[in-house]
Amino acid sequence: MRRLLNSVAILDLDGDGMIIDPSARDQEARRRVLDKLAGREVAEDSNEWKGLFYATSAFYDKDLLPLDKLQPGAIQAIERIRSLYMDLYIVTSRPDFLAGPTLAWLRDHDVHLAEDEIRFKLYQQGEDRREQFVSTPAWKSTIAHEASWIYRNVLLVDNEEKNRRAVAALRRPNITIKDSLRDYVFDDGPIFA
Repeated sequence: MRRLLNSVAILDLDGDGMIIDPSARDQEARRRVLDKLAGREVAEDSNEWKGLFYATSAFYDKDLLPLDKLQPGAIQAIERIRSLYMDLYIVTSRPDFLAGPTLAWLRDHDVHLAEDEIRFKLYQQGEDRREQFVSTPAWKSTIAHEASWIYRNVLLVDNEEKNRRAVAALRRPNITIKDSLRDYVFDDGPIFA
């Protein structure tokens, strides 16, 4: 098996087939939102619901991170991808104020990443705080687009179809898009499009 020179793998952090399963945290955040709504019916795609759900008192509560679970095979997949690609980055729409607790959680679960290998969306820090107002598909497709000009081969692994569609719309021939890390857990063959 040969390592691709001038290549990068860009992985999502959360979701089915990714590194972290946040479903228990999601359930607790939903319970908290429903408690705040006190029986009022509010659509989950409404700004009111999203504002309550993605608050530091719900889904983005750092004290709820211990509810997250490591996905089976995630460590093996990361190791395999590291052996195939020159560089590896995790790109997550988790806000930057969860960086410290997230990195600690990853270390506690034997997922070893350098601080510069994981990119959080800027909410409270940095010069461009506007990232919090950019949709995740637009944000991730911008990152993939920039990577496609720097690297000859780009792998994007993201479980969200809307993110994959946004990257596919770039029509960059050097970007390979996958929907999970599962292909990288057990198979020993090369995985290139």
